[in-house]
Amino acid sequence: MNLLRYFYIDELGLASLHAQLTHGEVTESVLSSEHTDEKKRSLKLNFLSLIGAADMEGAQSAKEAMIRKLRLRAENRLREICASLRATGQLHTQFPAAATKARSTGEPAWFYGRQEFCAPQFAGGIVSINQDRAVVFTSGENECDSSYNPSDEYYKPAMQNQAARPRILMSASLFKFPGAQGGQLGVSSHEALFFSRFATAYVSLLVFGSVYCVAESYQIKPLALSV
Repeated sequence: MNLLRYFYIDELGLASLHAQLTHGEVTESVLSSEHTDEKKRSLKLNFLSLIGAADMEGAQSAKEAMIRKLRLRAENRLREICASLRATGQLHTQFPAAATKARSTGEPAWFYGRQEFCAPQFAGGIVSINQDRAVVFTSGENECDSSYNPSDEYYKPAMQNQAARPRILMSASLFKFPGAQGGQLGVSSHEALFFSRFATAYVSLLVFGSVYCVAESYQIKPLALSV
């Protein structure tokens, strides 16, 4: 089994999308890593009214199902979201297909698949990235040009047919990086060391998010990113 480590994951965004796709079974979940009495009291479920519930047994079954949904980790929510979108034909696994859908409909299209990006911000060092509180990934931009060609199979030479690359912008908030602390990446953090190699070179990222068409280019609002 291919296990994935997500270096970026939007837990609230996934929870919201999951609730919409499951008809709002869980309407609110307040999660905290702090264990004060006040925080413990704030861990509660708000359930939709069980309209027309015939008996307490039915209500209890519904409550248990809702609690199960709440306890799903973000990675499990992502899996269920993709399954739901795939079943309704809304999920695209190739970026060109998602881009075509977004351009033809004028609406965002759901995408879960691999796409190549570089991270030109890292050319200026981690300090400027921490000031921005976000990493901006790009594709099809001139600043990504390089002759860098590492050996790992998912790295790509950046001079490979630049004209064929779609122009994509994808901003990822550092507050949604599990490896960041308070929206800050450490100088020696895995993410900082890894992506510093791709300021002018492309790396293949596994992306789940929505694709928007903006003039002649595209933007991706990511909900989960992995390498």
